[in-house]
Amino acid sequence: MTILKAIPRSKILVTKVFNMVRYIIRLMKQAYVRGYYGYKNFGDELLFFGVIDWIFSHYPEIQELVIEVNNKTWMEYRVKKNYQEYTSKEQYHKISFVEIKQHRWKYLTHIISLLGFGKYRSYFKFFG
Repeated sequence: MTILKAIPRSKILVTKVFNMVRYIIRLMKQAYVRGYYGYKNFGDELLFFGVIDWIFSHYPEIQELVIEVNNKTWMEYRVKKNYQEYTSKEQYHKISFVEIKQHRWKYLTHIISLLGFGKYRSYFKFFG
């Protein structure tokens, strides 16, 4: 009974993660993923590697994948430690992280990025 109750929640979570991928904004051979912050638990990391796999399988031409994270050092460590199981060595070298500080102006920084005034403006293209 508890497993049946958990299934709809997991479907919702997976749907939310893959909806996040709709925010992948890409130009030419670069992609920028917004909205993944990583909260240091195994489930988030599995979803994270699933998203990476999905991106590289649907867009094999991508040469650089930049991902927003809450803690850059932690995510670099986790990807370095686990990439052999989830990604290829070639894909591993294409991934980089941008640390987004959570502060009271975070929504303003998102708007600035979406309007194309941010550091990664050349990466932006909307899907969906």
